[in-house]
Amino acid sequence: VGPNGAAMFPGMAPGTYRLFAGEDLDRNLIVAPEFRKLLESRATTVTIQPNGRETAQVQPIPAEKIHEAKTKLR
Repeated sequence: VGPNGAAMFPGMAPGTYRLFAGEDLDRNLIVAPEFRKLLESRATTVTIQPNGRETAQVQPIPAEKIHEAKTKLR
């Protein structure tokens, strides 16, 4: 992720993806399906077509919502 918050993911396979961004987002937790499920309503969905070039505006998940999700996993 660049200084302006932009990220590029070249070579992505066509498909539908859920994008998550957040304050204090733990990379180890975000790969856990049960954690993602707790935050999925805040994810941004993007569909990449073959040879497509997509853009998406992702709203960061506030730190307190991430903390709430972490607490539910314990």
